[in-house]
Amino acid sequence: GGDAVSLNADDFPNHWRVVPIDHVAFFQEGPGVRTHQYTESGVKLLNGSNINGGFLDLSKTDRYISDSEAFGKYKHFLVEPGDLLIACSGVVVDKFEGKIAYAEEEHLPLCMNTSTMRFRSLNEDVLYLDYFRRFLQTSFFKTQLQKLSTGSAQLNLGPSHIKQMVVPLPPLPEQKRIAAILDK
Repeated sequence: GGDAVSLNADDFPNHWRVVPIDHVAFFQEGPGVRTHQYTESGVKLLNGSNINGGFLDLSKTDRYISDSEAFGKYKHFLVEPGDLLIACSGVVVDKFEGKIAYAEEEHLPLCMNTSTMRFRSLNEDVLYLDYFRRFLQTSFFKTQLQKLSTGSAQLNLGPSHIKQMVVPLPPLPEQKRIAAILDK
């Protein structure tokens, strides 16, 4: 109906704020794990190819690092349940919405790797993560992405890009309503 809010409009309602993403979301890129660190078993490494159609499928890869490295020098990169994960190398802007997925308990333990990034809300009262997930699928986000990826068909998205981007922020009840509507 006429009261539906379009996330693609440049003219957001007056009571929405447009804020830099880094003011409301924590984000982190995976470490550059080297080939010689790969092991046959241990803690699985997240790869961009594990994220497809909005879901995490770890059966597609078999790269691991040792438990001692995962729970040692890479412990800050261990994925937590509810982390919003994205693939960020070789990003094709038009297909980006499929390269976003949540980590669930059953996926763990899992370690971030290069070419992947994760997001969390800095404050659940300010940013509802499922609204943010939906925002990453909008043309408003993709337009920002496109501007930063000038001259290349495929983009390697990193924290430096995210720091230059903004997110439209309705009040929390509206974020939850928008996410719920879009989930239908």
